[in-house]
Amino acid sequence: MAGISQSHASEELSLVQNGASPLGKILVIDDQQSIRMILSMLLSDMGYVVEVGQNGEEGIQLFNDHSDIALVITDIRMPKMDGNEVARHIRASHRANTPLVAITGFPDEAQVNLFDYRLVKPFKLETLRGIVARLEAIDSPKPQALGSRL
Repeated sequence: MAGISQSHASEELSLVQNGASPLGKILVIDDQQSIRMILSMLLSDMGYVVEVGQNGEEGIQLFNDHSDIALVITDIRMPKMDGNEVARHIRASHRANTPLVAITGFPDEAQVNLFDYRLVKPFKLETLRGIVARLEAIDSPKPQALGSRL
């Protein structure tokens, strides 16, 4: 690991092996298994611990159970509970400042005032990687919407 001292590299590896990530935990909520798998792999490769939910109800349960979730990425159109309802729940919670990213094939359905970013499917994984890096770099992200097809 060029540029990283041996002790720092060992500490980082130890954190990841113990289930903690030096970068944080991300919750991905999507009803499509392929999307959950791809995003989980991408975010894990970036050094994050990833929790996945297959619908809004499961996502809210995971959010409530894991107080260390630093970012939520959610689909909008899902069975049982949609992504807007997930976002309303989070915004009404004591962790209302948790960054939220909407991913959707139906951009008009995402209530942009609830989300920090919106990605329209299909989107480039590099775009999501950039958003995650940007959110990591700032403490309190200001709401934005990326409405163009990426």
